[in-house]
Order: sequence, then structure tokens, then C-alpha cells
Amino acid sequence: MTWLVASALANTGSMAVPVPGSISQEGVQVTAFRRGETVVFEVDVPCGMHVYGRKEKLGLPLAVIVDGKKVRATVPPGERTVTHPELPPSYWLEGLVTLEARTEAHAGELRVQACTDDTCYPPERLPWSVSLPESPAK
Repeated sequence: MTWLVASALANTGSMAVPVPGSISQEGVQVTAFRRGETVVFEVDVPCGMHVYGRKEKLGLPLAVIVDGKKVRATVPPGERTVTHPELPPSYWLEGLVTLEARTEAHAGELRVQACTDDTCYPPERLPWSVSLPESPAK
């Protein structure tokens, strides 16, 4: 089975730059940037793939990890999808997905499990980092 390796991007000023060596063969792209006391994540899921929202019970929903622990994040619930009549519904996120985590951390991981209609890839923890806030001029 193919492992999903997604691209994590770091924010430098107002421009996102790729982390070296983190190109995704599956096409999922993750961008992280700081907005005040919040880190905003944009997960770009290619056509034909999905990741899981916070209501998901079978797969693993998107999660923000800092220092090895899951932190509270505003993960969208996902679109209710019935994949098999004998299984509970899944909650898919497709296209551009935005989530936020209120954290002072400037680095961590984003847990992602991406799937197609036929295959789910093993979950991956993708590293992210954001630039530290600049000190005010004195």
C-alpha cells in the first residue's frame, strides 16, 4: 500500500515556502501560517481524494499535534458520505479545507489520513512550522 506523504509549507512573512524534501506524490498540500495567536492550516486535497472531518468514526480526522499531543483545533465536521450500507457514514473533506488551532507553538505536526474512493493511505504526521512573531521596533 502506498504511504501518503504530503507537502508541508512554512510561512515566511506573507509568503509560503515549501519545506525542502516534502513534495507529495499524492498531491495533498498543507500550508500553515500565523494569524495573531492562532495558526491557520490550509489543506488542499486534490480532486478524487478526501481527508476526514471531526465527525469521522472509522478513519482518522485531521488533527494538530504539538509536542506529541493533540491540541484543540477547529476541524470542519465533513460532508456525510455513505460508502457501504453496513458501515456508519463517513465525513469527508474535499478541496480546500481550512482549520485553526489557538497555540503559541511555532512548529508541530498535522495528522492527515487521505483516501480515494478505493484506498485509504496510512495516516501521516506532517511537520509544519510558522515564523516567529517579530519583536516591535524600539
